[in-house]
Amino acid sequence: MWTSDEMKQRAKQTLQGKYWPILGVSILGGILQGSFFTLLTDIYDPQDGILVLFSNFAMDLHALIRIWITMVILSWIYSIFVGHTIWIGLTKYFLESVQRTPSVSLLFDFFKSSYGNVIKITFLYQLKIALWLLCFVVPGIIKIYEYRMVPFILAENPDMKSSEVFERSAQLTKNNKWNIFILELSFLGWILLGVLCCGIGVVFVGPYVDMTMTHLYLHLKEAHGIDQAQLPPIPEL
Repeated sequence: MWTSDEMKQRAKQTLQGKYWPILGVSILGGILQGSFFTLLTDIYDPQDGILVLFSNFAMDLHALIRIWITMVILSWIYSIFVGHTIWIGLTKYFLESVQRTPSVSLLFDFFKSSYGNVIKITFLYQLKIALWLLCFVVPGIIKIYEYRMVPFILAENPDMKSSEVFERSAQLTKNNKWNIFILELSFLGWILLGVLCCGIGVVFVGPYVDMTMTHLYLHLKEAHGIDQAQLPPIPEL
């Protein structure tokens, strides 16, 4: 049985000597996933956006609403066709960082191959979670953790059928959902500290969290005997 401390220790060992390059790629990946659209929608929010707060309502409210709706639609389209693909590329970058220092070009790997399948499965992933949360909050949260390994599975198997991806994630997370929740909860202190540092600190915690989850995926995969020959070596504790 794995523990949170064990996964965190493995993540720390991997990040030694690699933290700053991984942080840089994480920031780039976050921006390319669409964080700039989030900023724009916050700026143009007709209720409490920055323009409203500082323009003394000089801007036409109807025009502001139209701009905001346009930004939301563009953000949604960008996320589906670009952001999600970058997300899986970033996941692949973390997986390969366990055994080497990969190229930043991995972020764009799935634009070259398996693009359609990656878009389809990431869209289904978001849709399934949204529908479960919309209908039933508690079962929806359970489904979030059941599908928690989907990005990692897809990053390693971009041509796998969607049904197989979700089934494998369910297999890996079976009897592990509560422990995964506790693991993520254990980062709350770091995240709150990052928020207190004008929110910027959260960015610096990101690689630690993501690498810990990467090691958890590798451990669960090894424990279930899935593709063991293809596994990168797990550092000794």
